[in-house]
Amino acid sequence: MIRFVLGNFTLELLVLGLVASVISLMRTSRPWARSEFIEAIFSYFILFSIALSYLYNFILHVFFGETAARFIGWEDSPFQREVGFANLGFAVVGFLAFGGALICALPLLWELDASCSARQSFTFWRFYEPAT
Repeated sequence: MIRFVLGNFTLELLVLGLVASVISLMRTSRPWARSEFIEAIFSYFILFSIALSYLYNFILHVFFGETAARFIGWEDSPFQREVGFANLGFAVVGFLAFGGALICALPLLWELDASCSARQSFTFWRFYEPAT
């Protein structure tokens, strides 16, 4: 049972996000405008499925790296911490976006994507051996 819960936490967070959005909608006056409905669903999706999910992954990879590696079939390595801190960055983006600071979250998301792409490119060229 514990393995099922830990292995499917993203599905559980999605369901919790839907429940939270319904509760949020119930607290507002009816009839709901289409924009209110979409904002409630999207906001709580961002909070639960992005921010909390990535925060959970950060905690798991950084503080329980050996357990996380064994759970997903990896060998324990420093890469665990790197993945964990990347997850922390996306969690921060999710919390900023949920808090209404989407204008602040978009540049941060852009920077995270650019830095990951640059790192992948550097790693590729560092180990690239041209054919002779």
